[in-house]
Amino acid sequence: MIQKMKKFTFLVTGKEYEQFISDIRELGVLHIDELQSGATSDELQQSLDIAERYKNVIKALDYAKETYETENEYVSRPVDASQGKALVEEVEKLLAEEYSLKHKLDDTEKALGQLEPWGNFDREPIKRLAQHGCNVYFFVCPSKAFAREWVDNYFATPVSAEKGKTYFLAFASERPDITAECLELPTGTLASYIEQKKDVESQLCNIHEHLVRINAESRESILAAQVENENSISLSKVRLCSESIAGDAVKLMVGWTLEEKSADVTGYLETNHIFYEMEDPKFDDNVPIQLKNDSYSRLFEPILRMYSLPNYSDLDPTPYFAPFFMLFFGLCM
Repeated sequence: MIQKMKKFTFLVTGKEYEQFISDIRELGVLHIDELQSGATSDELQQSLDIAERYKNVIKALDYAKETYETENEYVSRPVDASQGKALVEEVEKLLAEEYSLKHKLDDTEKALGQLEPWGNFDREPIKRLAQHGCNVYFFVCPSKAFAREWVDNYFATPVSAEKGKTYFLAFASERPDITAECLELPTGTLASYIEQKKDVESQLCNIHEHLVRINAESRESILAAQVENENSISLSKVRLCSESIAGDAVKLMVGWTLEEKSADVTGYLETNHIFYEMEDPKFDDNVPIQLKNDSYSRLFEPILRMYSLPNYSDLDPTPYFAPFFMLFFGLCM
């Protein structure tokens, strides 16, 4: 069922404005119409930016909780919304470090893949040979294509063979005339890259443990700060949904409330001597929709919201399609 609404037009002095928008939220004014289309403010933009950051951080903490295992037990700390921003910055810093380390790990594993066929060797003898005019070249070719003449002309020496490929060295003062792929190997040794991989993986484990700990201890504080930020967004939008009249001396606002709460709103307005006009919605008004169904039909309201809420003058289809979807999902199972 679509609940009945009442439309209010308020005329508020600039001095009463801040207290007024705080009070009408408490009274149950559900929606303020936008009188300044496209209006924004620095405060609103900052709140919207941090809202996106809260969303990303909570998503990252959800992923950490589901993905990373821990042997430690953490206890949730008392909720403190004031710590929300600092916690967001801490998580973002950890995620940036994780991103950097993952790239470093990819580079390290790539280097390991290039060096493994050659084993762990010292580059100093290679440098000494180069000083005497004999350069060492690293080649790979299909095992069947390895030519005996390369051995005779360039002292080609096979080092290893795997997956149908032969890895070999060649010695010459300049690049040998060999029809094989000449490789540029990483500058470090195999052992150094193995240690580097262990170190990077250890740092990643520490970051993952830190994320799991923050999720367990401080998640509720982040969620509380997110709610406060959403309230700030709503308040900023309300401020932007008023129209200034006679300089900033008077503000004109249009809002909607449930019919059942209209008496409370009118009582507040009359007590505080605020000019208002109350009327029933017109056919062409953009009326906010508030549904009220029994406990059974309410279960299917999210399906309705996936498509579109009905217009104020239409019928609420939820009680009618609820039995159909119940049978449909039952048959699917």
